[in-house]
Amino acid sequence: MRNSIQSLAAPGFVGVLLAVGIQGCCFGGSSTPPVITPPPIAPPGTPPGGGAVAVPSAAPQAITLGAGFTPDPTVVAVTAGGPVAGSTMGAADGWCAGNYPAAAQINLTLSAALPNLRVVGRADQDTTMAIRFPDGHVQCNDDGGGYPNPALDIPNAGAGAYQIYIGSFSSMGQGVTANVAITTNATLAPTGF
Repeated sequence: MRNSIQSLAAPGFVGVLLAVGIQGCCFGGSSTPPVITPPPIAPPGTPPGGGAVAVPSAAPQAITLGAGFTPDPTVVAVTAGGPVAGSTMGAADGWCAGNYPAAAQINLTLSAALPNLRVVGRADQDTTMAIRFPDGHVQCNDDGGGYPNPALDIPNAGAGAYQIYIGSFSSMGQGVTANVAITTNATLAPTGF
């Protein structure tokens, strides 16, 4: 008797028993399984109770800002990292840590010159930043906002197109969401947005 009970409890037999039971064959149910409608799923990035949270976009985000722009800071969510080695980004001093996407995540157009522009990244992993200026030169940063967050200050930022890349220092930061603040506040820290 004990052996027959053990054979009935074997995983294969239990699976068959469950499958038959779901179909209603032997347990008095109908032959059609019930339809269960799950509750609606909120869009990605929606916190419990609603509210707006920045969700990283796979496509480059185009932003145009001018003198007195609002909100200040303007915050954009991106996915950090990519296949391009920082050493190939073309920084004037040759130093650019991290791995970057092939295309900028943020295409920023300044419609007017600003006395100060600060770009700050914030993420849970070690991220890096590269900015290509309107004249084509590149500046990079690793922990200018305090580890693990990059920050670059651009005094007398001229009007034009800036390409902002957020990289990852190592493979651990690949694919992590990073929030990027663009501000005229020269002291904005990663904890301030």
